[in-house]
Amino acid sequence: MRDGAQGGHPRVLHVITGMGLGGAEKVVYQLASHAGSQGGIVWLKGPLAKWQDALDQAGVTLLPLELRGWRDLPRAVSQLRQRVRQFQPEVVHGHLIHAQLLTRWAVRHMRSIPLVTTEHNIYTSSQRVPRWLVRLNAFTCQQDRAVVAVSEAVRRSLKAEGFRAKEIRVIYNGIEPPKVVPPYTVVTPPVITLVGRLNRQKGVDIFLDALRLLPECRGWLVGVGNESECKKVEGHLQRDNLQSRVRWDQTGLEGVRAMTEASVVVVPSRWEGLGIVALEAMSLGRPVIASRVDGLCEVIQDSVTGMLVAPESPEALAQAVRKILSDPAQAAEMGRAGRRRVEERFTLTKMLASHQQLYEELVQNQTPERSA
Repeated sequence: MRDGAQGGHPRVLHVITGMGLGGAEKVVYQLASHAGSQGGIVWLKGPLAKWQDALDQAGVTLLPLELRGWRDLPRAVSQLRQRVRQFQPEVVHGHLIHAQLLTRWAVRHMRSIPLVTTEHNIYTSSQRVPRWLVRLNAFTCQQDRAVVAVSEAVRRSLKAEGFRAKEIRVIYNGIEPPKVVPPYTVVTPPVITLVGRLNRQKGVDIFLDALRLLPECRGWLVGVGNESECKKVEGHLQRDNLQSRVRWDQTGLEGVRAMTEASVVVVPSRWEGLGIVALEAMSLGRPVIASRVDGLCEVIQDSVTGMLVAPESPEALAQAVRKILSDPAQAAEMGRAGRRRVEERFTLTKMLASHQQLYEELVQNQTPERSA
């Protein structure tokens, strides 16, 4: 066992932009809590959301760093460097573009600490990430000892963007399937569920437009957003008279229940690095309808575990919902096939083991020159 390691876990400090309720944040929570006292998290802004208690119980070191804006960068870099020295990691792991860039700046002279970053998403014009920032990310990633992509689609997009990392390794995000899967049933009226943030990426507007075309169905939206995003959803509900047919959980805490009680779970994203919500729904034995984009095409097997439909098309989404609801037996089989696919390819155990292997390789490959 290496000095400073317990139970074989390398000492890893994760740096992330914020710890909200998104997929990247969940991955950081999973990796850090699995490492326990050997794991640490630095987040640049915002609260710890629902992760606080579980991380405290796991013994994870929590090191907030409040980045207020670009003018605060020099102070933030200095503080992050202090956080790294305080935690004394064997590996530093950056997540999301702003945290990745800040981390590279902070540890650029700490050659004894290997840096790995994870790209959780696809960089598109719709994502509203400035192109200069994407180009800077692609250029500076050469400092990373490795870059993790959460899907083959993400790896392809990184290469197209000019990323010249020493290694781009695909490690799929994973979930822990529930031991007991409730039987699939179609209630009357059927329930169509969407779980996701209220930003443009997740296609909440497409979901609501599809529901307008499905008067025989009810909707369950589990979505958290800022004030502007919430107002857009409220306006959409009022405009199409959907208030009485759509249940909206704004806490983001009813996701599992909403998917469990769903007749169909929809993921109408405009782009998606992988699609953790799709995996969660499949693990619950629910058929999933998703946009035919990016990483979702690696998760959903069309007409086997669910259906893939044209993005940006409420009509195609509504048509697919009706097709699945027309054959409950086939829908139940899609749910079972989805559950098997998660168990075969997308488990939390596989994800943790792949990261553990990567961390071990990074630590063992430290050369005397780099460790000096």
